[in-house]
Amino acid sequence: MIDLVGINIPNKFHPVAWMGSMITWMKRFAPPEGNIQRFLFGGLLTVIGSAGAALAGYGIQLVLKNMNPILALVIEGFLVSFFF
Repeated sequence: MIDLVGINIPNKFHPVAWMGSMITWMKRFAPPEGNIQRFLFGGLLTVIGSAGAALAGYGIQLVLKNMNPILALVIEGFLVSFFF
């Protein structure tokens, strides 16, 4: 429904843009050489990004759990639309 209305948030509020910014910032700490070290660093970026998304989702659920179920569903739908 939100997609039909055509709501599109600016990049500075978009979670994918946040993840890109986090990756860009953390790449400064990447090992300059060594395939294994660079591979492990990429794995660390993946874990940190996934943990951040999971924590954000958990926080949203904590906030919405005591709301009216219909209102919570609408808010969740609005928030999920940002990820796709």
